[in-house]
Amino acid sequence: MSGLISAAVCVLLKENKILLLKRNKEPYKNLWSLPGGKIELEEHLSFTAERELLEETGIKAKFVEHLGIVSEHLLLEGKKTFHFILHLCLLKAEDYIPLTQSEGELLWADVKTLHELERTIVSSDIPIIKKIIINREKNYVNCVIEKVGENHLLRKFT
Repeated sequence: MSGLISAAVCVLLKENKILLLKRNKEPYKNLWSLPGGKIELEEHLSFTAERELLEETGIKAKFVEHLGIVSEHLLLEGKKTFHFILHLCLLKAEDYIPLTQSEGELLWADVKTLHELERTIVSSDIPIIKKIIINREKNYVNCVIEKVGENHLLRKFT
């Protein structure tokens, strides 16, 4: 798969912690990331966010707010292979206990110690979480990630 992908990114916060998923599929296999997935042709963004969170974690939640957009290019072997349009969606759940981990392992990560995950998280996610989700400094960013060997390097975040 390659090309343009529009996706809902699910933001679930609980007591200074944010829910992360360890991806079990490429292009970010074995990296922690915010849960989420592709917006289907017939879906509205709010429905996609609720559906993806339920599918990936078993947590039933309601869409609260659109926090921003990230235009993310992923370079493989120096070529733009993926262009993700990521819609950051804040959700609220009544019960924050995950029921499934079918898409990968789940982790409630402390937002103050995210840097400890630096080598094991999608490289754009730490600045996304800090600048857009927590500090609300921006609501739109362009970023470029380049895969070099097994490393995903953040080349641009503006």
